[in-house]
Amino acid sequence: MSLPQDCLVGKVPFLARFNDWASDCTIVTLEKKEEPMSEKEYDFERAEQGAVTKPSSGKTRITIRIDTDVLDWFRQQVHDAGGGNYQTLINEALREHMQYRDETLENVLRKVIREELKAAV
Repeated sequence: MSLPQDCLVGKVPFLARFNDWASDCTIVTLEKKEEPMSEKEYDFERAEQGAVTKPSSGKTRITIRIDTDVLDWFRQQVHDAGGGNYQTLINEALREHMQYRDETLENVLRKVIREELKAAV
């Protein structure tokens, strides 16, 4: 239902009510007061720049490209577990790999030293 032309008076209507049983209508207008920002109100002299939240200690933010299928696998693991953070899961996997590599290197070094000691005797 449209309002009669004589009811459309004033600024852009915010709310319009029209009564079918009467010939009158009420237009409520919303006028926005346009004022420039006050320099006193918005003083950014002592504002800090940077991220809104501080990064956790011991963490470094990087950009890395990971194959889509690998990332999807980690995300699916988190989803299947009922929630969590896939980035934490990736971090744990990398730590486990580091530990494995260190243990493997240690075992190889021990083997070489044993062989060298056996050959020297």
